[in-house]
Amino acid sequence: MHLRPLSCLLAALALAAASCGGGSSSASSSTKPAIFVDGDLKGDWIGTFSELGAGDFTAYLRCGVNGHPFEGADGTGRDWTSTYPYSYSVVKPDGEVFMSFLVGRELFYLEGTLTRAGTMSGRYWVATDGLLSEEGDYEFQLSAGGGNFSAVSHLEGGWTGSVSTDAGDSATLSLSLAADGSLVDASRDGVAVDLAASSASLSFSDDGLGRLHAFDLVFVDGSLDQASFALVSNDGMTLEGPVTDSVFGTSHLVLVHD
Repeated sequence: MHLRPLSCLLAALALAAASCGGGSSSASSSTKPAIFVDGDLKGDWIGTFSELGAGDFTAYLRCGVNGHPFEGADGTGRDWTSTYPYSYSVVKPDGEVFMSFLVGRELFYLEGTLTRAGTMSGRYWVATDGLLSEEGDYEFQLSAGGGNFSAVSHLEGGWTGSVSTDAGDSATLSLSLAADGSLVDASRDGVAVDLAASSASLSFSDDGLGRLHAFDLVFVDGSLDQASFALVSNDGMTLEGPVTDSVFGTSHLVLVHD
């Protein structure tokens, strides 16, 4: 992969800010008033990052009244909060968006387009310790708010997938959930779940974002999967998040709705 220095990403953001004045307009200007402003980013954005060569993962971003992203998470396990100047955004009058935020050692930089339909999409780059480490596309839509996700519409039914590590270790995982999110059944590599020892249900800690509370799956052979959180996609087809697996250690859970 070609490595680009962090300075290139920061320079692009600075140029974007200089070219539109942060989305604000001057009272003395005779130009047509801005169609889009920074504040149009305010709200909860749910969608996906599509990493080049690696596929999609569920994510969300929360932006404040000034448009700056201040919180987010994704299905790979990133979970962050940030304040200005560690997060920043600029919206041009035509809807062009430029955004950056820090997640630990990683700087995210996004370029894209905002629409009146409440969508935002474009390209993203991640610089780790100053060098480009990830890039791809993103696509988000503005959440409808509380109640956007529910157990009946987004959790009920069967889920199949895997728990895996970056090193290539993997175990098949399946689970079945009732209409209220109660755990009905589960298995890891064919080993049945111990319902009495596991979390009784999966539930949303934020039903506007699709974020689930932490949950544990304990199996009859003593193996254990502990999810610190998980995200459900807006279409209710994917459930993913960071997991501590008693066999593999730090792992990634990805399940698809049957």
